[in-house]
Amino acid sequence: MEDDRQKKVLLMRTGIVIFMVLLFSVWAYNLKNVWLGAPSLSSTGANDNGAAWSNLKNDLSRVLTDTKSQLQEIEKARTTKEQSDQTALINNLLGGVGKLAAATSSIAATSSAGTIIATSTAGVKDKVTCPESINCMPTIGAARPCKVPAGCEHITIIAY
Repeated sequence: MEDDRQKKVLLMRTGIVIFMVLLFSVWAYNLKNVWLGAPSLSSTGANDNGAAWSNLKNDLSRVLTDTKSQLQEIEKARTTKEQSDQTALINNLLGGVGKLAAATSSIAATSSAGTIIATSTAGVKDKVTCPESINCMPTIGAARPCKVPAGCEHITIIAY
């Protein structure tokens, strides 16, 4: 029984050594192809490789040039749009200021008596005199009128 076991161990060790030698020889045989490199395999293959790299380089250069020109066109279009938007905004603001100036028909001016008199934009005084403030505090008895005269909405202050 002990002899059987020793034979099996010897057979297993021999098989492993043979397998390792076989694997090492295949690896060493393949290693010579790795060190040689691609250009020395064939002279026509080296020329084809150089031509392929040259074509790839030319294609890449052409694509990068096209991309750069397209990006410049996009940037130019963006700046043109921004300028037109800014011009439109300025025109809208100027139009709004003109409408606001036409809509406001009175300018406040203080008289020597302390009351505010509404005047038109033309400089002609209107007949409405605007008080500086209206007292709307609650009182005992009759209620005070708390109406702001027409044309004095932004001039007269209401005190509560």
